[in-house]
Amino acid sequence: MNTPLKISLLVVFSLIIAVFSALAITFYILPQKIAEPLTIEQKWSNYNNFEIVNGQKVPVGSASEDVVTPPPADTTEYVDPLPDSDTNQTAIIPGTSNTARAGKTKRVFNWNYQGQNFTLETWLENSLDYQGPASFTNEPEYYAKFLNTLPNDNSIKDVAQKLKAIGQAQRLTSDQVLELLIAFVQAIPYYSVPGVKFPYQTLMDGNGDCDDKSLLTYKLMSELDYGVALISFPKHMAVGVACPKASSLNNSGFTYLEVATLGKMAIGQIPPERVGQKYSLLLPKTGRKMYRSLANANA
Repeated sequence: MNTPLKISLLVVFSLIIAVFSALAITFYILPQKIAEPLTIEQKWSNYNNFEIVNGQKVPVGSASEDVVTPPPADTTEYVDPLPDSDTNQTAIIPGTSNTARAGKTKRVFNWNYQGQNFTLETWLENSLDYQGPASFTNEPEYYAKFLNTLPNDNSIKDVAQKLKAIGQAQRLTSDQVLELLIAFVQAIPYYSVPGVKFPYQTLMDGNGDCDDKSLLTYKLMSELDYGVALISFPKHMAVGVACPKASSLNNSGFTYLEVATLGKMAIGQIPPERVGQKYSLLLPKTGRKMYRSLANANA
């Protein structure tokens, strides 16, 4: 092949590459760069309930509709990477059983809110026999069963009323009482075992994982008449706190609350690893009170 022909072919080949490069920049690269950033609400999926199938969460409709009988595997993957060792850690005091109240165990919790240390004592019935659901068809039904309370269990009512009394003694606002409650639950040590605990069991054990602590928060908030929901991810659970719709997720009337960690997340703050994940809003419950201090919520 002579030299002029080689040069001509090289020029033609270069022009073809240039044309395709220009098309790629025009129709793909530039739109990607100039696209408006998504808001938090846009990044979060619309509500899409999950089913529990063979012990795993799957989107509704993606698996068989058969009733699932085995209990689900532990739903949490969260482990606090920096466990705190200061006085903020809620801990039960070992050896606090007291024969002065036969059939009961005393639990003492210590935690910190706004730089002040608080203590709460409660007596728990030893004979309560909570059993997980033997069968269920979907995730909302499954978790609803863990929110049922046995007739002789006054543990949630007792803890909620004592938190309310602390709030009254400290002259806290309604929003601050809720923050006090949340600080109490957040400070309960994170510890994961297979299965899900009833709120009573979380208090008795003095520890729990994300779904255990979320269920306890749900019950305590309900007892004090705050609107509440559960926010469920494929491998994590958080709490929805009733708030003004203008500050809520997807205009749902609920904002995000992370209770797995020790005081690292305020009401309305969404952990970066949760943004963009599919979630379900489970068992939303209205209440007379909502959280209104949301100047920086969902940011």
